[in-house]
Amino acid sequence: MNSSNNDEELPSSEQDIAILYTNFPTHELFLATTTMTLNKKRLIYPNSETNKSSSSSSSTCSRRFADFEVDTIHKRVYCICEDHDNAVPTPDGVVNTLVSISLEDGSLQVIAQGNDFYSTPVLSPDGTMLAYVTWNHPSMPWDCTEIRVQKLTPDDGSCDGEAILVHGNKNIDASSLEVLHYLGVVVIHQV
Repeated sequence: MNSSNNDEELPSSEQDIAILYTNFPTHELFLATTTMTLNKKRLIYPNSETNKSSSSSSSTCSRRFADFEVDTIHKRVYCICEDHDNAVPTPDGVVNTLVSISLEDGSLQVIAQGNDFYSTPVLSPDGTMLAYVTWNHPSMPWDCTEIRVQKLTPDDGSCDGEAILVHGNKNIDASSLEVLHYLGVVVIHQV
């Protein structure tokens, strides 16, 4: 699909609505656009690697996506990826990451990895920073979390250096007075 077709599928007026969603049986990522006169649906991330290697047509794809934040400047979506590819049949084998997926070609880039959970990606209005929440087992998000900010490149929205710890500490436990209790993340544009 060429970029001119992709431009037509992104919302172009106040009447247009774009919806990102995953199909539960396949865990594929779709972009649906709706106008007053036309409805379109386009596959963004097919999970084709798992589909090709699967011996059973009813098996689910390994990657599952949630918690979408759309970057209209760079035509990307930042979201949580839960990967079951190498998982044993227990939650211990699942790998969670924060990823960026191109709305044009479906290419996936890992933004943050290494912690047990990621949540609430929020993009700055100018598309240069991405804030998110992360935490590790055995903590829960209301026990002990970190807020991190990742600087993004202005040309394509990819990572620009290491994420900055804004608040929290992975070594803090719930008995500490410095525990960050997760409420939400809001990115305020600097003037």
